[in-house]
Amino acid sequence: MKKITSAIVVSMILSGCVSTSKPSVDHRELVRDGNYTHAEQVIVESVEADGKNKLLHYLEMGMLAHLQGNYQKSNQLFDQAESISEELYTTSISDVGLQSVTGASFSTYKGLNFEQTFVGYYKTLNYLKLADSNNGFDEKELDKALVEVRRLGNRLTELTATTGGYQEKSDEDKSPMERLLGFLSEALGQRIDSEELAYKDDAFAHYLSGMMYEMSGDLDAARIEYKKSANAYENGFAENYKLGKKGSAQVWFATARVMKIAGGYDSEIQEITKKHLSAKQSSLLKAVDGKSSELIVIQHLGFAPQKKELNMMLTADASTQSLVLTPVPTGTVKERQDQLNWFKMLYADNDLFSTMRNYASGDIEAIILADVTKRMPLGPLWGRAVELGLISALSTPSRVSVSYYPSMKKTFNRSELYVDGQLRSELHQGNSIARIALQEQLNVANTNIQLALAREITKAILAEKTAAAAGQWGAIASMGLSVLNAATGGADIRNWTTLPGAIKFARVTLAPGEHEVVLKTTLSSGLVLEQTQTVKTTKLRPKLWHTRTLSRLPKPEPVVNAAGETQQTSTE
Repeated sequence: MKKITSAIVVSMILSGCVSTSKPSVDHRELVRDGNYTHAEQVIVESVEADGKNKLLHYLEMGMLAHLQGNYQKSNQLFDQAESISEELYTTSISDVGLQSVTGASFSTYKGLNFEQTFVGYYKTLNYLKLADSNNGFDEKELDKALVEVRRLGNRLTELTATTGGYQEKSDEDKSPMERLLGFLSEALGQRIDSEELAYKDDAFAHYLSGMMYEMSGDLDAARIEYKKSANAYENGFAENYKLGKKGSAQVWFATARVMKIAGGYDSEIQEITKKHLSAKQSSLLKAVDGKSSELIVIQHLGFAPQKKELNMMLTADASTQSLVLTPVPTGTVKERQDQLNWFKMLYADNDLFSTMRNYASGDIEAIILADVTKRMPLGPLWGRAVELGLISALSTPSRVSVSYYPSMKKTFNRSELYVDGQLRSELHQGNSIARIALQEQLNVANTNIQLALAREITKAILAEKTAAAAGQWGAIASMGLSVLNAATGGADIRNWTTLPGAIKFARVTLAPGEHEVVLKTTLSSGLVLEQTQTVKTTKLRPKLWHTRTLSRLPKPEPVVNAAGETQQTSTE
C-alpha cells in the first residue's frame, strides 16, 4: 500500500497539481488587445474582492482603470488598495496557523515591498493627468498630486530607514581588504552579499517627485528630490538593476537646471557639470534661461514578470541518512528549463563542500546528480528524526513547492522621441520593475525553501500519526492525507501582474506651443511601434506625456462616460 500511495502522490506532483485556480483567459493578453472590459471581467471572476486576494484585486483593477484613461476611478481603487494594505500590515496569527497546515497560497496577499511604492507612483500620475490637459491646468488636482507625492516621499523615507538606502562609500572609507575584495568580486562577476540585490530605495520615484515639485513652482523641493534621485542612481540603484549611466545623467541635468533657474548654486552647478554632464548637456545647461518649455516623456514598457511554481519531492534516504530534495519540472520546454535552472542556481548541491561530503560518504550517485538534487545529511540528528516519525513519514514523497520568476526575455530594444518630425532624443532606462521583482525573489528564496520544507515536514508527520491512530484503516487514511497534502502544498505565485516591466524616459527643450510628438519603439523582432500625441507646452511648467507600450499596440475600445457619451480610451 505504501508503494501505491507513493505512486499517487508522485503522479499528482507530475501533473502540476496546484492549490490556486487559474482563469482560462490571460487578462494580460486581453490588455494587449485593448479588450479592457473583458480583462476586468477576468479579474473580477478570478481574484475575489473580499477574500484573501482583495488587495491584489484592487491593484489589478486600479491599473486597468488607469490604462483606460479613467484616472479618477483608478485612484479610488488604489485608495482602497492602500487602505487594505494598512489593515494587513500586522501579520494575522490565524493566517500563520493556516499556512502551517495548508500552503502559502492560502494566506492573505499582503503585497510585495516594491508594489507599495508603485501604488503611490500611479496615484501621482493619475492626479497629474486629471490636472493637465491641452485646454488648461487644474491647480486643485495638482495640489492633490503634491499631497500624494509627499506620501510617496514618506514611503521612500521609511524604506531607506529600514534598508539603509543607497549611500555613497568612497574607496577612502574602505579598508585595503574591502577594496581588494571589491576588485575581485567585480573581476569574477560575483557578489559578496546578496543584500546588495535588495530594493532599498527608488531613484525613479524620486525623479517623478522632483518633476511634480518643479511643476508646482517649488524649485527647492524639486532640487532636493532630483538630487536624491541622482544620488540613488549613482550609488547603486542603476548598477543593481542594470540601467546604465545615461538615465542618471538626465537626472543630474534636471538637478542643475532647477538650480540655475532658482539661482545661488553656481559652485554646485560647476561640480555637477564637471562630474556628471556630457559636453552636449553642458551646452544645453548654459542656454537655460527659464523662457523655453520642457517636455518630459515617460514610457512604461511591457508587463512585470508573473510568478510561477517550482515543484519538488522531499524523501528520506536511509543509506546516507539524508533528506533529499529533487525538482519535478512541469509545463512547456522553456518552463521546465527555467525551473531546473532556478533549482540549480539556488538549491542544488553544486559547491565543492557538498561534492566532498558526498564523496566522503561514498555516495557517487549524488556527485553525478549534484546539480539536480539537494541532499541534506542529518548525521547525528537521524536518530531523533526517526523518533519524531519524520523518516517513516517521508517514505511517501512529500510535495514541496516554491515560487520563481521565469528567465527574462528581451522584447523591447530602442525607443526614440521625434518632435515635429525631428529626432530629438533616445529614451533611457529609468527603472526595471522586472529586475526588482526577480532580485527580491532571489533574496527571499532561501527563507521560502526553509518555510516550505518545515510546512511539508509538519504535514507529513501529522499524516503519519493520523494513519497510526486509524488502525486497520491506516493505509487508506495515510494515502488520503498524502493526496490532500500534495493538493494543498502549492507555492504562492501571486503578484501584481499588470505593472510595467520597465520604465524609460527623456527630457527635451522646446519652444512654447503645440507640437506633434511621436514615440518609435523598436522590438527585438525588428517591428517598430509608433505612438503619437499632440502636446501643448508652456514656459510655466514642464509638460509630461506618459504612455504604456506593449508588444503590440492595442485597439482602443470605446468608453461611455457618466453623461452617456462615448469617448476613446487611452493607449497607455
